[in-house]
Amino acid sequence: MKKKTRVIKAAMALIEKQGYEKTSVSQIVKEAGIAQGTFYLYFKTKSDLVPEIAKLILHEQFQLVRKYYDKTNKTYDDLILCLVKGTYELTRVRKTLINVLYSGLAFDDSFELWEEAYRPYYEWLEAQLKAHPGLSSKRAFVKLIVGVIENSAEKFYLFNQHEQQVETSMNDVVLFLKSIKMKEE
Repeated sequence: MKKKTRVIKAAMALIEKQGYEKTSVSQIVKEAGIAQGTFYLYFKTKSDLVPEIAKLILHEQFQLVRKYYDKTNKTYDDLILCLVKGTYELTRVRKTLINVLYSGLAFDDSFELWEEAYRPYYEWLEAQLKAHPGLSSKRAFVKLIVGVIENSAEKFYLFNQHEQQVETSMNDVVLFLKSIKMKEE
């Protein structure tokens, strides 16, 4: 594993265990098994890790969704179900880090970083939608799908809105997204 990746994964593990503020660069490099100076070859500050953590989490989510989708008949309904299942699962597992990402990226004026991190995911989803004749694969529709799913998963797991069971929450999102199949213009 490359040193930069080791640093990011070490930071993720420590932040999940003890929080962002209580995690120091010294702890990160010790966990990664590298010298302190090596950290600064890749990152100027600890906060520079936040966009890299975001990319890694999105990559994990993308891989999870693809793993589920590859085992289906690849219908639109399968796609929506896999997106919801993968997003909810990842949000449950990575909720501590996702909270850090929101606070870290919100202060950095880094909407471009979010767009860059999401690009492969959006492009994959666009390609899947194009495989279904008549459905819109416009980036705006793709962002709407991802946004609705992530918002629902985050409200459920991050904001402790457990008025309903996770299965009910997921089913509500699936039903909603199935009902709004955007047609090509």
